[in-house]
Amino acid sequence: MRFFPVPNEASLEKKLDGIFIGSFKLHVNLPRYGRAEKEHKYVKSSYTSKEYNNTSRPRDKREQIVRGLRRDNSNRALYRGDHLKPTLSYAEVVRNPAQGSWKGPVFETTSNTPPWLITSAVGRMSPDVSFENLKGEFVKGGMSRVKLRFVGDNLVLLTPNNSERLEEIIYLNKDWFDSLFVSVEPWFESYVASHKIVWVRCYGIPLSLWNKDCFSKVVSEVASLVEVDESTLLWENLEYARLQVRLLKSGKA
Repeated sequence: MRFFPVPNEASLEKKLDGIFIGSFKLHVNLPRYGRAEKEHKYVKSSYTSKEYNNTSRPRDKREQIVRGLRRDNSNRALYRGDHLKPTLSYAEVVRNPAQGSWKGPVFETTSNTPPWLITSAVGRMSPDVSFENLKGEFVKGGMSRVKLRFVGDNLVLLTPNNSERLEEIIYLNKDWFDSLFVSVEPWFESYVASHKIVWVRCYGIPLSLWNKDCFSKVVSEVASLVEVDESTLLWENLEYARLQVRLLKSGKA
């Protein structure tokens, strides 16, 4: 239902919400979103030109009315179109959530970049290498002078000891690093992981289809398969298949 003009929408809502029709109570809520009004549309006012010219009305009240009204050829008082605030429908808000300027919190803070972070690099692990496997390879390769920190997705922060230069370490062990990383780049401030890796459970997959190819296709619409849990591969737990997948942080699982 649409009422206009309504001086106090909250009061109208409260009065309508208390109405009983027989044994049924009327529930009323103000809409959060309305149909968009075109700029050239005008809404009829309850004040006519005759009412405005009524000298019994206080002058300040008449002046308040005229500031929000205009006349058409039939001498009817109309709301000015520029007083109508454009509104978005619910569907438009859902489809375009990023419209308008940033409405979130804005604040100032102090940037803190420690010296060891400036000398670090970000390595992108190979698809068949996990972070746990990478730590084992660094121990076996005698690379204890490089500290590993998991950033997220397939990214690892490589930090050398104070007396070491990471560029020299990578140069002297290029083939070994190439076997573990797709790329190794110097760290910079805006370097963040765009994906996340999570473990999920898949129920209802027929046992005859328990293989990596099937699992990969099951999750392919929302994620990519990273690893299959060992208990799933060994057919030890048949209630569900436990899979590790990679998906966009902004996506929906």
